[in-house]
Amino acid sequence: GYGGQGRPGTSVIRTSVAWAYNANVPKYPFDVAKSGAPLDEAGYPKNTQGERMALRLVYDPANSAANRASEVVAQQLKGVGLNVKLVPLERSLMLEKVFKQYDFDLYIHNYTSYGDPALGIGRIYTCDNIRPAPFVNVERYCNPKVDELFAKGGAVASQAERSKPYREVQEILMKDLPTIPLVEYGDTNVARA
Repeated sequence: GYGGQGRPGTSVIRTSVAWAYNANVPKYPFDVAKSGAPLDEAGYPKNTQGERMALRLVYDPANSAANRASEVVAQQLKGVGLNVKLVPLERSLMLEKVFKQYDFDLYIHNYTSYGDPALGIGRIYTCDNIRPAPFVNVERYCNPKVDELFAKGGAVASQAERSKPYREVQEILMKDLPTIPLVEYGDTNVARA
């Protein structure tokens, strides 16, 4: 998908940031039966219609990365018994509803690392970024150890030293799953002198 530029998202830091990427994080292969078990245990069994609950999935329909992914996610969650209603919202309304009012159940959007986790990834997970503003910690996840690791990764000079805290933070985030990476894709930019 994504014009031949996409690959499955396997961690919160993309593979193209090879010095920081950690391939040895928890993996979650597609398994409908296994996915339903925690919901059963949490008290959300399927009803007679085969549904557990209804959820609203908010996305910006003008965002091509989120548009198709929303349809796929809704279809896949249906197999687990989740009735997902797609809620396309124009960008300015989406930013207001999602990031300022927290008026959503699920949300799909693309983020970028700008080639460095200190610039684009830490802002999504650190406690001090739980605030009503666009493209920050909208899931309101707070883990002081994650904050410490992102701070450490951004504070040292060499990539070799920086990679250690970033690799560790990925293990925590892919275990806790405040967000779920779906796909990573590359943007192609063309320029001429």
